[in-house]
Amino acid sequence: MKAISVGLGMIRKVRIAGGLALMAVLAGCASTPTPRLYVFAPRDGWQKVAVRDVESSDYTIRFAAIKLPPYLDRPQIVTRVSDNEIKVDQFNRWGIPLNQSVVELLGGAIAQELPKAYVDVVPATSRQSPGYLVQVDVLRLDGFLGGPVELIAQWRVQRGGPEPVTIVQKLGRHEHVSSDESYDAYVEAIRHLLVAMGQDIAGAIARDLASNTPIR
Repeated sequence: MKAISVGLGMIRKVRIAGGLALMAVLAGCASTPTPRLYVFAPRDGWQKVAVRDVESSDYTIRFAAIKLPPYLDRPQIVTRVSDNEIKVDQFNRWGIPLNQSVVELLGGAIAQELPKAYVDVVPATSRQSPGYLVQVDVLRLDGFLGGPVELIAQWRVQRGGPEPVTIVQKLGRHEHVSSDESYDAYVEAIRHLLVAMGQDIAGAIARDLASNTPIR
């Protein structure tokens, strides 16, 4: 009987310990903060291109698939801690994949500058040549909370036709200082950088339009 009594005591202790461990896990889950999701305002991107249609536009601008470096190709927002260290924040994330947001912001900026263009923000899958094809490879897009944020990208614009011609290929760099140490300000700085690069791309197309007539 004594052995049985000791055995039951050990079982009770194991159950109590297991219960406490479960409570600790549940308490930890309950205290985990909910990730914040960030998107760019519609007015900065797709609202500027959604009112266009192909038939009433003089030509079409399409995008090839945007390329991101591996460290940016993730839902978490990446910031810079030092010149040699970056931080991937689990609780501040992109609500839309970053490569899609890049296309929308670039497309919105181009549409703003070129009102006669139909800007297609869905990456090109058709074999039909557009008036212009934009290719962007992002090399770096990061910076400091409350400090400088930098965009470096190689971009190329190709005029369509029977024999497509590259009208410009450029390694572009833009920098903007985040107004404070919040992620809201950091996202706004990124928006500013992408719009600036979109304006550069639109400028290159506008210069080509001055002496060439693109296909639709």
